[in-house]
Amino acid sequence: MRSLLEKKLETQEIGKYFLIPFSVQGLILGVAGCVLTVPVICIVLKSNLRKLHSDLVMGGILCFNNLIISISLFFTSMFILCGYNGIVYNDYLCDIQMTTMVIPLLINSYIIGLISVERCLLIVYSIKLSNLIYIISASILYAIPMAFLIRGLIVGHAIISMTGVYAMASPEMSTKFPILAVYLGLGLISMVAVIASYIIILIFRISHINKNMQNLNLSKEEAFQGKLRILLKSLLILFAFIFNHSGKLWVLFCEIVLKLPRTLLADAITENLIIYSTITDVTLLLVMNIEIREKILELF
Repeated sequence: MRSLLEKKLETQEIGKYFLIPFSVQGLILGVAGCVLTVPVICIVLKSNLRKLHSDLVMGGILCFNNLIISISLFFTSMFILCGYNGIVYNDYLCDIQMTTMVIPLLINSYIIGLISVERCLLIVYSIKLSNLIYIISASILYAIPMAFLIRGLIVGHAIISMTGVYAMASPEMSTKFPILAVYLGLGLISMVAVIASYIIILIFRISHINKNMQNLNLSKEEAFQGKLRILLKSLLILFAFIFNHSGKLWVLFCEIVLKLPRTLLADAITENLIIYSTITDVTLLLVMNIEIREKILELF
């Protein structure tokens, strides 16, 4: 029976042509992710948490999670470029990458789903829940996948994906405990939450312009431009989120529901897309929230 190292080396050989390109890309995205997230974290840490708006608190949680991802991505890529693929030769480094990068990448999408719901409740329905409720909700969204991961790691070590660059759940982790099904379920819920929230916000804002053209003293051209800006902003948020996160959900859906085996091409495409969320998720946060943008400009 082959050892886990032999299986990893065989997998790495299959995806050897992805090692260097993915690592160079990962190194750049790791640095960019840190540069984007640190200012937001500084804003949150310097502020009075009791006076912070709920979306800024959740933005801080998202950025803290994104900082962990970016650091992990940076060191993973740097080691590979230096000739040592740690997740292949050390099972515990593979587990650590799963804990600090792979699963947090999924958690990012869950938190963005929560932020989208918060935006929808506030903008459309004027419902403002307390910071504590959102902090508890974000903590639950973080704790559930991490708890399932820890339970899976007790059963067995993580393995490497077909590209040889990133970790993934081993058959032992996913068959003895429904770890992948949990990630798929949470991912689908967050996807629906983001899409539904921004469609509702889009409809509300456009109808608001239509109803208040006279009160706002807007010409038809100004009203059209306002609607166009709202439409483009909503489409940008939806496109960026779906573009980065839907691929991983599709791979999980094929593996769990359709019982289709993973392919090298599918792994390469989805992993290449999702690591860009280290910069797009924070960018989405800045697009969503003018308060955060203004505070970042004040820092400089």
